[in-house]
Amino acid sequence: MGNREALLESAITLLQEKGYAATTARGVADGAGVSLGAIGYHFGTMQELLDTALAEAVRRWFDPLIGLLSRPQPPPTFEQLGPALDGLLDTLAGHRPLVIAY
Repeated sequence: MGNREALLESAITLLQEKGYAATTARGVADGAGVSLGAIGYHFGTMQELLDTALAEAVRRWFDPLIGLLSRPQPPPTFEQLGPALDGLLDTLAGHRPLVIAY
């Protein structure tokens, strides 16, 4: 894993564990095992890194639903969509810091 990917994974982990406000550049860099300067090199700013990490974390969280909705025709039935939405809602408590950040 390269430094960019390590920073992104570290930021996602901290966003999920601590939330947006408590995620610091030092914490992200330490978690990725890189210098603080790597954030600027790969993302420009900490804000850009957090925005990218937040978007990626939400995308991963919603992947099962996205996969269901992006299937070739015919569209999913309510019987298929209902359980997918229920499962997504069941994960809200576990993703609370991510939901608040988003």
